[in-house]
Amino acid sequence: MDKIIKVDIYGIGEAILGSCCNKNNESKSNCSGGGCNNSCQSSKKCNQAYEDLNSFLKNSEVKENVSLNYIEMDSKGLAEYEEIEEFIKRGFELPVTVIDGIVRYYGGISANLVYKDVKELLEYYGENK
Repeated sequence: MDKIIKVDIYGIGEAILGSCCNKNNESKSNCSGGGCNNSCQSSKKCNQAYEDLNSFLKNSEVKENVSLNYIEMDSKGLAEYEEIEEFIKRGFELPVTVIDGIVRYYGGISANLVYKDVKELLEYYGENK
């Protein structure tokens, strides 16, 4: 199959992923520690998570069917991508993962989830030629 699934990651490269605290230093409900402490933060940066995803996909059977792109969302990037800017204004967090034009995930990058979605889309397109 020659279908290419486009995966766009919008993020801030140096931002630390997995923080349980918001800007007001309040804990989020998904923080198992219940508070804003170092035990509930990841040390992985957004650009590292993107590179991990890239490596994962390049070593999978879908490597020929994926176009993976990273878009830096500094202030200039936000101005260029109004849809993502609106998404963030509504309270969602970067990084945002868009697969085949649909926002699928936000707040982190999961290689397993992206891979699963790509596989499912390829199967769908293969069945519905």
